[in-house]
Amino acid sequence: MKYGALVLIGLIIVCCSGCETLSAQQRRQGDTRIHNDIANLKASVQRLEQQLDGIEAGREDLHVQIADMRATQDRAIAQYGSDLQTVEGKLVAQSSVLERIRKELVEELSRRMADIIKSQPRPAAVRSESGYEHVVKAGQTLSEIAKAYGVKASVITEVNKLKNPDDLRIGQTLFIPE
Repeated sequence: MKYGALVLIGLIIVCCSGCETLSAQQRRQGDTRIHNDIANLKASVQRLEQQLDGIEAGREDLHVQIADMRATQDRAIAQYGSDLQTVEGKLVAQSSVLERIRKELVEELSRRMADIIKSQPRPAAVRSESGYEHVVKAGQTLSEIAKAYGVKASVITEVNKLKNPDDLRIGQTLFIPE
């Protein structure tokens, strides 16, 4: 029994010491795994920090590009505004020139029509006791007709009881007093 007890005690010692050895190995393996995991995490964090730095640099570049685009846009708007003012100025100047030319043309045409009316033989005017009858032709105005007969337009308007002297009709007969 002594021998059996000794074997039993030896086994217990071997088992216990083996357990401790196994535990130490497991602890070392666990520590190694933890160290590897920490190293992997550090590498991942480092990669993420590099990506973050790249993103921040890209963000700063975008801010610079936006500022440049806004400056370009502001310059373009200012230029377009200036160009628009220049065009508007030219348009106003052309409008005044056109209005002046239009007035000159109207005056010249009126003068020429009056001259034509004067140069033509008295158009089929029928002499009555105190004046002439005139048949209105295309393009004639009361002032031109009055000038051709040497009478004031207001006299023709009054004698013919015209409500609107500017509203003559082609073929209308007017009495022109002498």
